[in-house]
Amino acid sequence: AWTAASDNVGVVGYDVLRDGTAVGTASGTSWTDQTVSAGTLYRYAVRAKDAAGNVGPESAPLDVTTAEPSPILFEDGFESGDLRAWTG
Repeated sequence: AWTAASDNVGVVGYDVLRDGTAVGTASGTSWTDQTVSAGTLYRYAVRAKDAAGNVGPESAPLDVTTAEPSPILFEDGFESGDLRAWTG
């Protein structure tokens, strides 16, 4: 999430950049990246777009490291069809 930009023509949206490449757009002031990998460092920035088609400068970057996956808490082989761990 970020603070809204202001413009004399009116901001209509934002480009979201990850590591310098546009990866999405947002009409509001938040966006969720669904294409990241666990345990990876990314650098995000946004740039506003106005109704006249002008694009503003990039925001200051924000470094984000995604979390590592949680360890397996329970595994019994059921999903693979191996039911040998189960008893009557």
